[in-house]
Amino acid sequence: MSIKVDFERKLKLKGLYENLSASLIRLQKLDEDMVDVIVGQEHIGQVDDTDDEDMRRLRGIVTTGSFKKELYEFLVGINFPADRAEELIRIISRAEEPSKIAGYLLNRTLTLSSIVDKAQTAKSISSKLLGTKKVANELWGFNWSTTPSQGPGEIYLSLVLADGRRPSGKEKGDVRIGDQTELEVKGPNGRLSGQSGYGDAKEMTIRLWEVGEKIWNNKKDFGIKEDISYTDFIAKPNAGELTWNINKTGGRNYEDMLKKLAQLVNKKGKFSKTQIQLISIYTIEAFNFYLKKLDVNKYGTSLLPAINQDGSLNTEKWHDIMVNIYFDYYYALENFQYIAFNRSDGKFLIVSPSAFSSLMKKGVIYMKTPPSFGAKAGSQGGTYGISLR
Repeated sequence: MSIKVDFERKLKLKGLYENLSASLIRLQKLDEDMVDVIVGQEHIGQVDDTDDEDMRRLRGIVTTGSFKKELYEFLVGINFPADRAEELIRIISRAEEPSKIAGYLLNRTLTLSSIVDKAQTAKSISSKLLGTKKVANELWGFNWSTTPSQGPGEIYLSLVLADGRRPSGKEKGDVRIGDQTELEVKGPNGRLSGQSGYGDAKEMTIRLWEVGEKIWNNKKDFGIKEDISYTDFIAKPNAGELTWNINKTGGRNYEDMLKKLAQLVNKKGKFSKTQIQLISIYTIEAFNFYLKKLDVNKYGTSLLPAINQDGSLNTEKWHDIMVNIYFDYYYALENFQYIAFNRSDGKFLIVSPSAFSSLMKKGVIYMKTPPSFGAKAGSQGGTYGISLR
């Protein structure tokens, strides 16, 4: 064997030895870092005590276990189903300091009055009061299927607000504060409607068509003298035809109907102010089919500023007027003390009902979706959807 070959062989052996030695050192170090996990008398395995995430989760489970009974009783006491209480406790166990969350929930200090009219974020509250950023989003989004359905933020607010709870089976509202205060919660595009007091929205297409029929048949005030029937002039729609929706930019078939009728009342093709007042009354009467307890006498002439003499609509004014009518109706039925508007990212604003109109004007909240009278509208689709900016 040459000196060169022998030298290379020795280098390779040395390299193998060094690699083996390093592996043995690592194995020894790993063995030293592993700690036993024992529950009662049972050895259930080992965990690497240098793995911060594993150790944090283990401590979280152990820490949560120390107050699990109290936390479980608290959650069930504010009307959580037993399985959902268990699920939330598991989420809490994954937080940085589960004990801090549990300590706050068992002694809540965030009062409703302290945050009314002040925009908040769930991330900020979770960080300051619950001591967590890691599970803040999970806490905000925690929810489950119910009838009627729960919107985003309802569970979170029932958790963090002092004296907050979910309503019992016989109570109205989304969140209850103590025994007397009802808080409604509206998520993104939250519909302004409750569980009763509403008709079938898809029938509104026919009711809006009937506004024209009333104009046609009122010879005294409108003086339309045509030999054909109103049905021949404008065909009666089927329920649920989307072309009768009054959307953000135009009144579509309803507006076209008024414009055609305006051409028949006089040579100028213009309605008088008195005639527009009647059209407004007829229209509010039509909405009374859907908003079943709407005060027609109170709101009858409300749409006067939104209907032009030629029958065209100012849709911006129309929706400014109608969204407030819808909210007033909703509030009169539900009679809640406060309402919260929130976003999917956890921002929310709690206000008194009297602030609604002002918030709309300022653009703090806005109309996301106008009422739809389509075939799938049902009872809630015919209402406005409101979102928080």
